[in-house]
Amino acid sequence: MSLAVGNGAGERTVIDASNGNRNNRIYTCVPAVIHNGRDGNVRVEYLEAYSRPNSEHRPDAYIGPDGRVMVRMDAGPVNRFK
Repeated sequence: MSLAVGNGAGERTVIDASNGNRNNRIYTCVPAVIHNGRDGNVRVEYLEAYSRPNSEHRPDAYIGPDGRVMVRMDAGPVNRFK
């Protein structure tokens, strides 16, 4: 088993299930960031970030100083459903 995120043009990132975090108190995983370029190209950036154990907060995405999408785990609003 694995999770793959691809751009349809051959670029993809994969998280193999055997490498995933096995802690059953981690509720959120962000496997990748997808960049939609102004030129129409889609780029997939590997991330594999996990929430803190027992965290009910969603991840928060923002644009960093270099213009890239950044993700802060456990910084967004509280989830309503699991």
